Amino acid sequence: RTGGPGQPVKLYMRGAEPRQTMVLIDGVSLRSPNDSDGYALGGLSTANVERIEILRGAQSSLYGPDAAGGVINVVTKRGRGKPTGAFSVEGGSMDSLRGTWTASGAKHRLGYSMVVDHYETDGVSAARSGTENDAYQNDYLQGRFDYQLSEDSRLSFFGFQTDAVSNADIAAMVDGNYQTKEKSYALRSQWESVPEEDSSRFIIGMSRKGFHSSDGFGSHYRGFSTELDLRTMTELSDRLSLGFGLEHADDQGKSNLAQDVAMQMTGGYLDGHFQVAEDFITSIAVRYDDNDRYGSETTGKAAFSKSWGGWRTFGSVGTFFTAPNAFYYSWASDPFTLEPESGVGRDFGLERSWLEDRARTTVTWFDRDTNKEFNWFNLKVVNADVRVQGVEGEMDLALSESLGVDLAFTLQDTRDVDQNRDLYSRPEKMLSGGFDWRSPDDVLGLHLNFRYVGERSDVGDQVSPSFIAWNMTTIVVPRENWDIHLRIENMFDQDYSEMVDWGGEPYGSIGRSAYLGVTWRY
Repeated sequence: RTGGPGQPVKLYMRGAEPRQTMVLIDGVSLRSPNDSDGYALGGLSTANVERIEILRGAQSSLYGPDAAGGVINVVTKRGRGKPTGAFSVEGGSMDSLRGTWTASGAKHRLGYSMVVDHYETDGVSAARSGTENDAYQNDYLQGRFDYQLSEDSRLSFFGFQTDAVSNADIAAMVDGNYQTKEKSYALRSQWESVPEEDSSRFIIGMSRKGFHSSDGFGSHYRGFSTELDLRTMTELSDRLSLGFGLEHADDQGKSNLAQDVAMQMTGGYLDGHFQVAEDFITSIAVRYDDNDRYGSETTGKAAFSKSWGGWRTFGSVGTFFTAPNAFYYSWASDPFTLEPESGVGRDFGLERSWLEDRARTTVTWFDRDTNKEFNWFNLKVVNADVRVQGVEGEMDLALSESLGVDLAFTLQDTRDVDQNRDLYSRPEKMLSGGFDWRSPDDVLGLHLNFRYVGERSDVGDQVSPSFIAWNMTTIVVPRENWDIHLRIENMFDQDYSEMVDWGGEPYGSIGRSAYLGVTWRY
């Protein structure tokens, strides 16, 4: 993140560009036709999230061109059972205040789930030497409604809106008071059929998204996207299942500094899973994509998983194809010679369960070659060849029913082959871990985690130094429908920066900060 709360957020999965990782919320892709990173991640709220699923590596064969690096699927809570709700308020450092209201439940055939979240903070200066803080405010609304048409079919509606305002500086070198705005919405309707025998599944949906942003320096962007999709999965036998899907997207991108762009994209895939033996599964997928500006391409993926005696080995190889979105097309050095990205991703891993499944260890090797990746040169978009390879590992250990530990590491080498340099903002070494404890009566809880990020090159071949940050959260449940929590971030007040700008100046970051909150459930 280039600064404190509200500043731009970038996520690099296995060294991929942020726009190469697809982010979904209840089936709605956050892909924006007018964003250099593909989506505005910083304005989302974690309120009412049931789980987050992460698929690493090339997933384009099933999820489309935007999933060359992986997929993050956010699943919100569905309304079930007796109507319930919660109200929470939290305040702390930087004059921060957050208020959140959630409600969910089901009545007869209708289930509902809703969120209202308001967050405001004085923040910190994005320019490390700045004299004024860059404040941030965000209002987030979300709703989901599921209506059971029959025992085996359901009609769903989902939507959210973010409305954020923040101040920004001119990179990390010059302090200023430039107001930026980011407003977006997404709506989705979906019909889903799941027969009682659960041998097949059929989904048809439609999504509409809108994005509007201004960066405080005179640039204004608007983007709109309408998407249609159809998916089905059928179990042909105990060992064989077959999936099929069709997708269509109509994107429009508008800017006051570049030409307006409209694109249409159509894609389809065929996906098969075959259980060779009880502990050996293979899958093959083939996809066809057509872009009305850049033509068509066929991609595919093959994967396997083999288990034996507490061990599991797995691997995959997949190709991908990504046409420029409206943003990259409008900022291309030459729109008529800018070519789509294409490439291949591979991974191979080994997993071991031990201590009667109370511990799990995984090590994975990954590799990706990208031809004609979209890159920047003299403030214009050009193509460049890129190579990424590395090793990642995870360990989860349940020491007891109330105590758990997890660790993860990544070692990677990322190269811009054309310019013979490291890819920006991607460290060679990363290590993170967490420690979770709760009392037997669930009245007390403690979570302690750390994150180490090694040296990395940033814009202008500047070097951002390594850092390690520790965070802690404690929870007390004095009554059944109340809980109190205390969060402390950057516990040891390390002076670090996530990134530096092209002049080598570090962006501002949050020092030691504390937040106290209370939640009431009804």
